Amino acid sequence: MCGGSYTERMDSGRIGKALGIGTRVFSKAVVHAVEQTAEKSANTARAQAAAAKAAPVVRDAAKQTAANTTATAKRAMRFGEAIWGPFVHLSGVVWLEAMGVLFAFVALFFSQSLWKHRTDIFLPPTDVLFQHYLVYIGSTGLFVYFAVSSFVRAERKSRRRR
Repeated sequence: MCGGSYTERMDSGRIGKALGIGTRVFSKAVVHAVEQTAEKSANTARAQAAAAKAAPVVRDAAKQTAANTTATAKRAMRFGEAIWGPFVHLSGVVWLEAMGVLFAFVALFFSQSLWKHRTDIFLPPTDVLFQHYLVYIGSTGLFVYFAVSSFVRAERKSRRRR
């Protein structure tokens, strides 16, 4: 009995008992896994059915939320336009008036030079001082035009509503 096969030393009762217990444990594990899988699929089916029933409700709620958000955004835009619009309108009018004052000051500067050199009108047309006098006349006229047109535009813009 020394050199026989390895099964000679085993008790056949112990082998059957071990195989039987292993088989029972394995079968219980398989049954448990199948039950869990069936339960998960049933839960998934119930969830899908509930989602199908809830889908119109969720869709309607999403539409309502989108409509509320759009209405709120439109109200915010109207509020922004109500605040920002008059500010932009007023700042445009003030800008035109400020430019009119600036042009008037430049025209005043050229008119002072024109007054200082008023006697140069009697010089011959080829004289440099006479030519400077003509430049002063042209510059004064140009900046008076700019000043007046700027004030006229400011007046028209102030009458106009956005």
